[in-house]
Amino acid sequence: MFGLEVVSLVTSLIAVTILLVGISVRQRRDATFFPSKEKELSTFQEIDRELNATLDPGQVLDLVLDRAMTHTSADKGLIAFFDERKGSYFLVTKRNYPPGIDRYRQEPWPAERGIVGRVARTGRAALVSDVSRDGDYASVSPDTRSELAVPFLRQGQVIGVINLESDRLAAFNQGHQGFLQRLCDHAAVALANAHLYQQEARQARLLQQKANQLAEILKVGNALKANLSLPAVLEQITRAVTSSLGFNLALLSLVDEDDPTVLKRVACAGLDPSTFEQLRATSVPLSQYQRIMQERFRISQSYYVSHSHPEVWEGVSGVYVPDLGERREGEWQSNDALFVPLMGTDGRIIGILSVDDPVDRMVPTLETIEGLEVFANQAAIAIENAKLYEQARRLAITDGLTGLFNSRYFYEALEKEMQKTDRYGHPLSLIILDLDDFKAYNDAYGHLVGDNLLVQLASLLTSITRGADIVARYGGEEFAIIVPETNPEQARQLAERIRVAVEDHVFIVSGKPLENNITVSVGVAAYPQESWGEKQFVQAADAAAYAAKQAGKNRVCVYGRDVLHPALQL
Repeated sequence: MFGLEVVSLVTSLIAVTILLVGISVRQRRDATFFPSKEKELSTFQEIDRELNATLDPGQVLDLVLDRAMTHTSADKGLIAFFDERKGSYFLVTKRNYPPGIDRYRQEPWPAERGIVGRVARTGRAALVSDVSRDGDYASVSPDTRSELAVPFLRQGQVIGVINLESDRLAAFNQGHQGFLQRLCDHAAVALANAHLYQQEARQARLLQQKANQLAEILKVGNALKANLSLPAVLEQITRAVTSSLGFNLALLSLVDEDDPTVLKRVACAGLDPSTFEQLRATSVPLSQYQRIMQERFRISQSYYVSHSHPEVWEGVSGVYVPDLGERREGEWQSNDALFVPLMGTDGRIIGILSVDDPVDRMVPTLETIEGLEVFANQAAIAIENAKLYEQARRLAITDGLTGLFNSRYFYEALEKEMQKTDRYGHPLSLIILDLDDFKAYNDAYGHLVGDNLLVQLASLLTSITRGADIVARYGGEEFAIIVPETNPEQARQLAERIRVAVEDHVFIVSGKPLENNITVSVGVAAYPQESWGEKQFVQAADAAAYAAKQAGKNRVCVYGRDVLHPALQL
């Protein structure tokens, strides 16, 4: 029997031994634990520096995936992220997967598909040691044996999933899962910063776009003030759309004045000249646009038709469809269309502004469309003002009865043609003709019939002369024809053709042929002559016409040949 002292000593020795063993175990554990924690902390500090070095979400996710695969020795990896605009998950980056999975960059990732879908639905990480035992596993690569998927969370909501796969069983552990979750947390902060930066950048771009819109509208207004030529205004409009409103292509069509049921392509930006000339050569029925502009396609005052409605284009011809190549789901497609009607002050459509191929490849937002409409409204006003100016100018230079140029325009055109002759030495001739005995027709039939005869004669003169010739009503029954690039003999031959054509023409009075033939006396003069201005040039041709009347009417006289040079008023 041992004494109590011995038992107590043995007990103390056992207790000390147990304590020493415990200390030894903790020391060995701490020897591995603290350096591991220190290494992990150092790793995340380095990761944070890398994440904070970029404000591009794509680069952030690429960095996260590469770090995750390196740390876990994964064989494959991907990240799928939730697109708020499209309401679905899409593949944004991957490593070492077969090419077939790339379709999920454009197609939505099915929420019910695979372990990734389960994590996206539940928001809980999935650590799968053997994928063959997991009922949700969807095979993408036949070599995969284990899988680890962790959600990206923002304010408790799943915004994406990182998925790693290994060709080995049980390749991932709780430590890998924890590392991945912390990595996603760090990445979420970096992504939030990138998102804020992109929002600010987008807002800055929108503000700049608004400024550009206002600047372009001001340019159109200034162009309208400086030059009311309609072609110049239309060119300014299409350039403004492509340069500041976010589209690569703009096509402007106006209702044809001669046939208000069709639209004529009149200006464009973003098309090569040969393609536009082909479009310009064809007109499009206004009814085709009106059929497309249905209420279901209406956005604000515009009409957007998605490529998902091909039935709308059945039977439609003449619509230009650009080849934009392959586009992702949700991006602007070749068969998408956006039309902005240009409305006149009377509420009628005066034109169509069609735009295509947005610079950002995205379907335009309501804000973009409304901005386009502001410009379209300004464009409509500019077009109507320019058309009014053209009409006023045409009235100012046109004879109200015959539709020919009036004497005011005649003198302006004659001065320009004489300047061309002075500069280039080309021949120039002038023909003046006067109806014979026109007063007798007025007395016999009345002035209304006389006016009708003048209209018929004007039409006859237009049909005989060339497009380059300038036909004007010079006086009451006098007409003048400026004949560029024509010598005296050629002008005399033209004058003779006119005389014969008038004499042979059957003029209609009150629905019946005129009993007596109408004849004209014609005078011809040629330029240049020494010290002649336009006044002397006209006097010479007028003197020749007077000589034709004095010689018996219904004939042609040439100044300088049939008429001696009388003293002209210099």
